[in-house]
Amino acid sequence: MSRSHDLYRFIRLVTGNKVSDSAIADKWNMNNKNFSEFKHGRYPVPRFERLVSLAKVLKVDDHLVYEVAKGNPAERVYKMITNPADRKKFNKKIIVRYTTGKLVPAKNPLNV
Repeated sequence: MSRSHDLYRFIRLVTGNKVSDSAIADKWNMNNKNFSEFKHGRYPVPRFERLVSLAKVLKVDDHLVYEVAKGNPAERVYKMITNPADRKKFNKKIIVRYTTGKLVPAKNPLNV
C-alpha cells in the first residue's frame, strides 16, 4: 500500500464519511482529479507545506500527519488521538519538528 493511500485512510479516520472527497479537496486546495489520484495511491505524498495545510484542514497536530506520511499505519497514528494510553506513549517519544529550516525536539507534540 502506498503512503499517499494510507494518508487518505487517515483523513477518512479523522473526518469519517460525513465530509465528501470534493469538500476535503476544496479545503485542501487540491483539484478533484489530483485528489482522486491521491486517494487511490497514484499521487505522491505531498511536500511538507502541503502536509502542514492538511493538518490544519483536519484540525489535528501536524506531527500526526507527518507520522502517517513517513509510513506509520494510519490506524496506529489515529489511535494516538483517540486512546489516552497511546497518547502518553507518543508524548514520551522524541518527536522532531521542522522549524525555521532546522529539526528540533518538539516540547509537546500533541498540545495536551
